[in-house]
Amino acid sequence: MTAQPLISNHSYGVNSGWTTGTVSGQTALVWGGVFTSPNQSADLQGTYFSNDQNYDQIVYTNPSYIIVKSSGNYFGMGPDLPGGATAPKYYSSNNTLVAFSATDTLPATNCALGYDCIGPGSLA
Repeated sequence: MTAQPLISNHSYGVNSGWTTGTVSGQTALVWGGVFTSPNQSADLQGTYFSNDQNYDQIVYTNPSYIIVKSSGNYFGMGPDLPGGATAPKYYSSNNTLVAFSATDTLPATNCALGYDCIGPGSLA
């Protein structure tokens, strides 16, 4: 009997680090992780959530099912990006964008260390 693989290709990636956005008509860097002024930040890169577990369970119980999932396209996004040093930078606080102050320690550029780069939902 020949295997009949089923292939599922999805790109539902979520970035919880730096992205670009438009704030007051100006291109800006926006931190999608958690930030508490002046220097506490966290993102969800490398976190294994229930969606990851669900994908693993689907493949475990359906060995001929192949899942192709995005891992993200945000490598290098952040303050180290060309033009990033001068771009305005914001984080979300209570669903409101707040500008980083001059005394805040900015979160690192996405994947600055070369690891911890894959967003939640893509670790299965």
